[in-house]
Amino acid sequence: MLRPKLPATTAAILLTAIHAQGESFATDVRALLDQHCVVCHGPQLQMAELRFDQFSDEAEALRHPGVWDDVLRVTREGKMPPAGSPRPDQEQLDALSAWVRKNRNEMEQHRSVSARPITARRLNREEYNNTVRDLLGVDLRPADSFPVDDSGYGFDNIGDVLSVSPLLMEKYVDAAERLAEEAVWAEPRTVRPTRFRIQAARDPNNSSGIGRVAPFTADGSIRVSFNFRATGFYELAFGAVDRRQRSEDNQRYLPDLDPPPRLMTLRMDGKRMATKAVEAAQYFDRNERVTHRIEAGSREIWVGFIDHESAAMNPNAPFSQRKLWVDYLEINGPFDAEPVPLPLSHRRIIACRPEGEEPWEPCARRIIRELATRAFRRPATSHELARLEQLAALSMRNGESFEGMVRTVLQAVLVSPRFLFRIESQSSGESTRPLGDYELASRLSYFLWSTMPDRELFEVAASGNLGEPDELVRQVRRMLGDERSEALVNNFGGQWLQLRNLAHSQPDGERFPEFNDPLRDSMLQESRRFFAAILREDRSILDFLDADFTFVNDVLAAHYGIQGVDGPEFRRVPVTDGRRGGLLGQASILTLSSYPTRTSPVQRGLWVMETILGQAPPPPPPDVPELEVPEGELHGTLREQLERHRADPGCMSCHLVMDALGFGLENYDAVGKWRTTEGGSAVDASGELPGGRSFESPADLRRMLRGTESRSFVRTLTKKLLTYALGRGVDRHDNPAVDAIVERSQAAGHRLSSIIEAIVTSDLFRTTGLQTSPDRNAD
Repeated sequence: MLRPKLPATTAAILLTAIHAQGESFATDVRALLDQHCVVCHGPQLQMAELRFDQFSDEAEALRHPGVWDDVLRVTREGKMPPAGSPRPDQEQLDALSAWVRKNRNEMEQHRSVSARPITARRLNREEYNNTVRDLLGVDLRPADSFPVDDSGYGFDNIGDVLSVSPLLMEKYVDAAERLAEEAVWAEPRTVRPTRFRIQAARDPNNSSGIGRVAPFTADGSIRVSFNFRATGFYELAFGAVDRRQRSEDNQRYLPDLDPPPRLMTLRMDGKRMATKAVEAAQYFDRNERVTHRIEAGSREIWVGFIDHESAAMNPNAPFSQRKLWVDYLEINGPFDAEPVPLPLSHRRIIACRPEGEEPWEPCARRIIRELATRAFRRPATSHELARLEQLAALSMRNGESFEGMVRTVLQAVLVSPRFLFRIESQSSGESTRPLGDYELASRLSYFLWSTMPDRELFEVAASGNLGEPDELVRQVRRMLGDERSEALVNNFGGQWLQLRNLAHSQPDGERFPEFNDPLRDSMLQESRRFFAAILREDRSILDFLDADFTFVNDVLAAHYGIQGVDGPEFRRVPVTDGRRGGLLGQASILTLSSYPTRTSPVQRGLWVMETILGQAPPPPPPDVPELEVPEGELHGTLREQLERHRADPGCMSCHLVMDALGFGLENYDAVGKWRTTEGGSAVDASGELPGGRSFESPADLRRMLRGTESRSFVRTLTKKLLTYALGRGVDRHDNPAVDAIVERSQAAGHRLSSIIEAIVTSDLFRTTGLQTSPDRNAD
């Protein structure tokens, strides 16, 4: 089609405008990039995978709107150029901002929507365990024996890295057989007598023992949850031991005082089942047992020492500090057990059964349809049902019982890709589309619960209303109030905060003798309960940075120097002395970011930069040696040695920020215990960040992060949650969606629920295949 020719004067004006724009880019933008940016984002070094030297002209620069989103943000916040580098003046920054604003409309044309290849997401181990639990009502946790899941972008639910190996396929087949046998019974079963024995750890730093080992407790008791599988008679035995007979390492726990006789008791669900008088050095004969008829079900058992008023001994009382220790608990039985009734899983799956001469097919079709629909998390297709019905018919022809046939079908369902994977289908030629209601239900339930949708979510999906924003918000609020949202705390929180690494932390036993498994477990519980409180109480996520409360038990309170906390139960306590508060005052974070023998300001600063601020510094130059800390007693502080180490010009730009953040936490030793001296010198926890922001203590650092770095933290946590929710990485193409979520969060006081609701109602979450056009400067 011929276009009308422009008048000469109009054409001249347009050419002048285009030429002026080109000059604006060359003088206002290109010059700034060459002077301040290309050294780290050019042909020699591509930090953050950026190359500004490739923006040869304005037309090429306008093709990458996501890059300019980030450039404006980091320059406005003063984070780029990095500390120690020459900084552009305000006039240059204003010119850069004006150029981006002037060309924003044209940039957005290059952010057009296109399809991202849809990755079928395999259920990871935690999702598999939870899904079979909710599908069948069987809590075997078979995936605990599966190969460890790979991680991507910090999480183990990323579709691109969740592959299926031959070994994993074998595990799936074995698990399907075990689950089918446990879920569907041919008839009521009789439980054979078994022996269960749990022995107390001899020492807070030693877990040796016979059978299961009970964790060390300050009052010398044993507490265990035990499932009595059948109603019948059980023999219960327990014993005490004199701790003076233990190794010399334990003598620090045992003042040389003689206690009077005491009472040792066994309680089940709070009811006293047995009590015996016991003196120091007495050990019960194993033949002295008590027998009780106990109903089937889970029971809480506690064995410990009481005074004559039936109160449990105070763990700080002299007696429990000196001599006796519960040595073991043994449970034998059941004897004369009643047959175990058909389990709930069986009754849930076998919803009907043909009687007498009735044909088996109608009932089987009903069971198969219900089972396949729930397992595939959508209505099963006629083709899928036909295949399963054929398998059922073959099983019956081979002489299987009705229950045996259902087992066979169940095994086939559990190894089907439609169960093992979350598949979001896409028609050929279709670039993007809204998720179907059943797909959206699965995406929502695995985000918040790490498991399949429940019955209500299925029903709303069937109604076709789940895609409505108001209904999505209603479901989010319901699901966050459900106990299954604990999965978000453990799975998202555990990976975002790297709490899973705490299991592998091994502080040096000679330097930190107080560290043991009970303390490690208490550290982990504090962080989990703190995250859960922010979620359950719908608090601002800024409380992660600084808060006036935490959760402790007796073990952690002693570690923190908090008085008045007795017993293993966790409780909420106020923190007002500036030592604790927020994530950076928690021993879990401080321990996993330290070395076994000492603290690491670099590691701690790196943790803050990546986890809190969303900044990933580049790897160190290859020619820079590791910091060497001599063995033995430290002379002078680690800070003094680090300042000499980072004098290298190649290290300074990153370490100026990273080390300053880590120095702010130097009042905590390598296991998170408060200290005021190190190596004979006073600890200096002061620091200064770019822009003249300074702090003198951990409390100052936390307040500063909550104040001046709140926007960076909100954006970082939003991107982490979005990555976890989508099962893919979040990059510069997603900037508009991230900006919208952050803005909505700010209007709601940065409550955690507001971010989750904004994510779930965003187009990114509700659409499949949605991604903007490729950008070679993308993350």
